[in-house]
Amino acid sequence: MSQRSPKRARQASPINDPLPNGLVRFRVDGERFEILEQTLRAKGDTFLVTVLDDPWRDDAKEICVEGNKERFRYILDWYRYGSILLPRSIGLAEMKRDCAFFQLPEDVQIKHESATLAQGVRMIADLRKNIQEQCAEMTRIAKKDIVDAETKILDADAQIIAAWIVERLAQRSLKGPEDQPQHGCFLLGKDSHKLKNETGSSNSDSFLRLRVALAPRVEQAVKQLVDKHGYDAKAAYGSNGWACTLCPLSH
Repeated sequence: MSQRSPKRARQASPINDPLPNGLVRFRVDGERFEILEQTLRAKGDTFLVTVLDDPWRDDAKEICVEGNKERFRYILDWYRYGSILLPRSIGLAEMKRDCAFFQLPEDVQIKHESATLAQGVRMIADLRKNIQEQCAEMTRIAKKDIVDAETKILDADAQIIAAWIVERLAQRSLKGPEDQPQHGCFLLGKDSHKLKNETGSSNSDSFLRLRVALAPRVEQAVKQLVDKHGYDAKAAYGSNGWACTLCPLSH
């Protein structure tokens, strides 16, 4: 008859491993931390020492504590070394808040590690990138504001010229001999309005370019003005000035 092999002893869970004498184990934010009890008590009355003195505490079990695991390791560093040296990825304000929570002295010394050359280069590169992004966004907004302003100026200029064109058309007697509206192409000549961003006389290149650029806007403005009188209109600008074609609207 074959002998039954002895059952292997069940290994204890790492969480429930018995603690060596004098060692305290904390669990913070899912991570375990260990430190000598005498190291904790050497710093006097703090939150962690108060937890150790809880009469209901089981010395063989770890102690669960609320907190941030990334910063808690530096809380324990204070018990070991009397000061806290932080990486630059952890803010001083957050660390000071945790020190107050764990009842460390108000004058606890907290410093950031000195940046290495590589870290300094990276920080400068990140700063340059942020500045470039901010400048690009400010430039985009400024360009949009400029375009919006120029559009409003062109629309206002077009309205001025359109009113002049309609006034000139009225002076040309839109009424025929039989009291019928005349229609056809009317050459109205050059207007004399001084518009925004315009330099030179009515014969200058800038004057001509601005009028040609304004023509589509002027035509739309003229259409709106003569539409209520039953007309359609087309307007254009050439070397001889404004020309406007009127025709009755078909009903």
